[in-house]
Amino acid sequence: MSADYARPLTDDQTIGAFLEHCLGLNGGLTLRDGATFHKRSSISRKLRDVEAAVAHVAPQDTLSRISCRDEAYRTETARKDLRLQILGELCHIERLENDEEITLGAGGAKPRGTEPLADRKAYIVTGLPASGKSLLVSAIADQLGAMIVDSDYAKRKLPEFDGHAGAQAVHAESALIVEGGDVGSEEQQQPSLIGFCKRQGFNIVMPKIGHDAESLTHLRDALLEASYEVHLTTIELPRGQAALRALTRFYETERYVPLGRIFDTYANDPALTYYRFRVQDINARSSWASFGALSSEKTGYSVLDCSNDANPAAIFRREA
Repeated sequence: MSADYARPLTDDQTIGAFLEHCLGLNGGLTLRDGATFHKRSSISRKLRDVEAAVAHVAPQDTLSRISCRDEAYRTETARKDLRLQILGELCHIERLENDEEITLGAGGAKPRGTEPLADRKAYIVTGLPASGKSLLVSAIADQLGAMIVDSDYAKRKLPEFDGHAGAQAVHAESALIVEGGDVGSEEQQQPSLIGFCKRQGFNIVMPKIGHDAESLTHLRDALLEASYEVHLTTIELPRGQAALRALTRFYETERYVPLGRIFDTYANDPALTYYRFRVQDINARSSWASFGALSSEKTGYSVLDCSNDANPAAIFRREA
């Protein structure tokens, strides 16, 4: 099995087996309001349709393909101006309480109710989609004075974005706005949110899946080169629960992450990657400033690991 394998949920038989045997959905799905119920047959049809839409959009890319762009922002000049507008909003506007309400003209990356601190501290938060990263990132931003460096914020401001298929079309362009394309290199012609934060020395918090140890090492080392103190916190949630929460979120918000990618591709790798770094640090002091692991299986977070009070996990250890 290849490392990037994800089962294709393209027919009713495969989807039905996945819902029953992987997610434990025998009858249907009850949403978090406790009142709305969807039969498994209707879930199968909805998943089949959105997976087909995602597959159709996959080859499209607003950064490099003019034909994929909204008509009002199709030229290179208009597109560059749009990216600069989005970057300006992210740099200078406070985050919204609800991420789902972010759009062009509304919502930024600043902490709510306070200015970002210039302590050169970076907090990387890893975990599966729908594991609860957004709530933790928001808490870190507001309590520790950190700018939120998250490409999802930029995605929501691009006109081609929608809750499911369009998110893939704007993936590369949103990464360019937020991380300058390659976070490990100097920002060249394209200004970026992380470049802005580095120049100011602002604290930052970055949500990542964290399934790739090499990618996380690359990110950490780039931040160390910019004289940042880098902290790692992971949120643990079994892949079946994460996929089920992602399905529920899809019904409530239309925001879709392919369930096969969560269950098969990412699987338990974010937790394994975290503990790989943790063991390396125990055996020989590493470059990470601190470690923390939280479980989101129940309401709120429970602390599984916290190396010292500098890690954001300590916030929830003190609250317990």
